Amino acid sequence: MIHELKQLIWLDTPKGLARALLVIDYGVESDLYWVCLGQDKEIWTWENKDVRVTDNQTIGRVARKPSIDELMREKNEGSR
Repeated sequence: MIHELKQLIWLDTPKGLARALLVIDYGVESDLYWVCLGQDKEIWTWENKDVRVTDNQTIGRVARKPSIDELMREKNEGSR
């Protein structure tokens, strides 16, 4: 299923900040895929695990900074 997002959602992606345009859901056995428009005008598709929502002070959402342990665990999992 492809869902077009009507609300503006900014995501932190591996290539920097990007606006989410679409979400693709292939079902329960697959990750969600976010189709995003980057500030460099490039369109990329990212797996759910690769993106994080940005801060939004207006609605009180402040993204939590990862701890050192979490960062080290991610680094170790990525090197496998």
